[in-house]
Amino acid sequence: MIYLNNGSNVVTVTLAEKSTQVQPYYTWLLERKGTFDNVIFYQNDSSPIPYYWNSFTVSVVSTTPGLTSGIIKANSGEWTYTIYEMAAPYILDLTQAINEVETGICIINGTYTANHNYTGTLDDTIKYYRNI
Repeated sequence: MIYLNNGSNVVTVTLAEKSTQVQPYYTWLLERKGTFDNVIFYQNDSSPIPYYWNSFTVSVVSTTPGLTSGIIKANSGEWTYTIYEMAAPYILDLTQAINEVETGICIINGTYTANHNYTGTLDDTIKYYRNI
């Protein structure tokens, strides 16, 4: 499971074991559960040893995304992610994928409102949080 917060996140996965290319490139697909929202993006692998593990920097922003630089605009919630192996970088067309190398769950954390307190009888305090 991958957790993403607003801002820059380093994501480490192991993709080389399922890759068929000598020098593969990876395109990501995020699909939000319960909706038809999806985000397709590409990011360079920044791992110093990509034959053991792969490292990507994914930034969640509220402004215009840069889908070929790992900058995405995505609402908070539960998403599924699928990573595709590509023959060249910057390909966002999934029909050109060579292989699906990994799939899983991605949680994108949102911003939360300030804590609200309700004071009842006998000084009972109940805290609740609301996701916006």
